[in-house]
Amino acid sequence: MSEGEIAKAGEYRKTQSKVIRLPSGFYFKIRKMSPLAMAKLMDVYGDTLPPGRREPTPEETEKMRDIGRKKFAEILKAVLPECIVEPKVSLTPASESELSLDDIASDDVFALLDEITTFSGLGARAAAIRESFREK
Repeated sequence: MSEGEIAKAGEYRKTQSKVIRLPSGFYFKIRKMSPLAMAKLMDVYGDTLPPGRREPTPEETEKMRDIGRKKFAEILKAVLPECIVEPKVSLTPASESELSLDDIASDDVFALLDEITTFSGLGARAAAIRESFREK
């Protein structure tokens, strides 16, 4: 695309997804977090998220860790089905070609969350969110 040229829908979509290799050795296609997925994630964390784009304080990071441990299932449901393009992941799989969240190995789940939040450009917030799932 040249300077000042309006983006084509297909070209834009290509920049929003990528293929990653998971610890299991399988390849998944992920996309950047959509506004809907971001809103769902923000609902889970509520007022704990720092306002604006500033980095979280140590206290906020600790609160996010606590929420992440308590609401891990909600976070998975908010992010993974929205951000995994292929293979299709669904909360209620309708066919053998779809995976449920229970089908995905734990180490792959953590890798997917890491990749999606980083690819979505969440910066330090993403690091705090990712760390919120892990026991300290």
